[in-house]
Amino acid sequence: MNERYDLNGRKVDERASGRRMSSYEMAYRWIPAVVEAVSAAGADDSALENVAAWREYLSSREVDFDWGAMHAESRETADGRRWLLYRFPEPQRMTEPRYGAVCRDARRRLRYYTLEMSDEGAWMIGCMHRNEHRSLRLVQGAPTAERFIEEAAALLPGAKSRRACRCGR
Repeated sequence: MNERYDLNGRKVDERASGRRMSSYEMAYRWIPAVVEAVSAAGADDSALENVAAWREYLSSREVDFDWGAMHAESRETADGRRWLLYRFPEPQRMTEPRYGAVCRDARRRLRYYTLEMSDEGAWMIGCMHRNEHRSLRLVQGAPTAERFIEEAAALLPGAKSRRACRCGR
């Protein structure tokens, strides 16, 4: 039997890996683990956008979302900053993500933001650092991917905004 290891080099417990993965787990456990692994290794960002490789790596696990609805795309903002946008399947319940986005801040540290379904038509922007999620602000209406990145960019440390995220200071 082949042993499997996670992105941090720890042996994977095959009994635990048999669980179904949800889009929630993808957004709040898997992607943050990839972000941390890329940061710790000082690797280039290519591992962050290769959703096909994630799918292959996770092929032994069932998922409760459509891989076809999950993808990553590169976006550049007016200030020249490169963002990697994740599109998740349409959320069905509160706290499920619609988008995620990764960007390097002015100090070249990776930052990961999410946009999750909240209540009564509102959406919450949050940030992840290690295994910690912080809710940052409510956004009314169903924002577009462009608006989400614009809102997340205003939260980057060093942004000209008093709303900057303090995750991972």
